[in-house]
Amino acid sequence: MITVAAIAYTKVKEQPDLLAEYAAECGVSALGPISPQWEMYERMQAAGLLQIFGVFVDGVMVGFASVLVSVLPHYGFLAATVESLFVARAHRNSGAGARLMKTIERHARDRECRAVFYGAPAGGKMEGLLGKRYVRTSAMYYKPLA
Repeated sequence: MITVAAIAYTKVKEQPDLLAEYAAECGVSALGPISPQWEMYERMQAAGLLQIFGVFVDGVMVGFASVLVSVLPHYGFLAATVESLFVARAHRNSGAGARLMKTIERHARDRECRAVFYGAPAGGKMEGLLGKRYVRTSAMYYKPLA
């Protein structure tokens, strides 16, 4: 059975294997290894700016998402930005990812957001999936400064 629930950041912190798989697949190698700032996640969650969701299959966490909600200064309305979205490879065809995204979008509507922004690694499978059902609004580029 697949379930999705709002969780505390500590629940993700307690999943080293899932975090390692996430880092290997979703990390930006040019930035170096991921280094989650757990204290920052805690503060943002406590302030109501961040919501983390876990997706579970038969009670075992197989993925997570972190969603930031803020006003877009140029437009003056609330939007949700998906900071991370990950489902373990072994569970990608189970419907867990779709359930997680539906929950994210329900959360955004409940918070009165007018939009949800997803990002995806360039050329990756997620980019292809998003391109089928969502509007591409921009591309991001990276330039090291140090």
